[in-house]
Amino acid sequence: MLFCLSLKNRETKSKMVKISERIYVCETEVSNREYREFLNALLAANATDKYAKCLYDSARWKDALTFATPLTEYYHRHVAYNDYPVVNISQQAMEYYCEWLAENYEHTVGKKFKKVVFRLPTDGEYKKMIIPFSVKEVNTKKAGQKLPQANVKDDQMLKNGETELTAPVYAYKPNSLGLYNTIGNVSEVSQEGKIAGGNFTISLADCISGQHQTYTLPDARVGFRYVMEVVEF
Repeated sequence: MLFCLSLKNRETKSKMVKISERIYVCETEVSNREYREFLNALLAANATDKYAKCLYDSARWKDALTFATPLTEYYHRHVAYNDYPVVNISQQAMEYYCEWLAENYEHTVGKKFKKVVFRLPTDGEYKKMIIPFSVKEVNTKKAGQKLPQANVKDDQMLKNGETELTAPVYAYKPNSLGLYNTIGNVSEVSQEGKIAGGNFTISLADCISGQHQTYTLPDARVGFRYVMEVVEF
């Protein structure tokens, strides 16, 4: 289902997947492009204190990867990474982003619902997002080896000299609910502050086990997606 959020003098399209009568989930993780638009809106509104709290901490790449230097400079700013998931931000920043979406929706002409809230998914909702994941295998470069179709750690890939990194938010096929990268790519934060879903540094088995990660935010392996909850039809 497609909703259009009117942002000031223009429109941007945000695809939301209905998972219950009142709950819609963003089909992807929030991208660098989308988050940058939010930061620019804060600057335009002269919300400098909030901007400082929401700005990503690029130095956190060094905690996750050994080849982090180029990423600290380019990941959040270069157009080549526009469609990659935003990482290295706090849960508070994620919640501010959700508040900003709600404000934009409130001022949308012809909006579908009278009142909605945007928020992080609960841990229970996130577990439901993971359940429909189907492990579809594709061939790797080495004959006879298989790689799950999700951005997870693969030892054979590393032996071939390839590197672990996030992937664009629409990379790989969606699960049966229509949600992308609920397994792998980046771990995601729930409303309760739990971190789930695995990421590009974790094996598939650990990604789908339902266990939570113990990272401290901000972290280069952690991003987020949001939920829209209908309060009044």
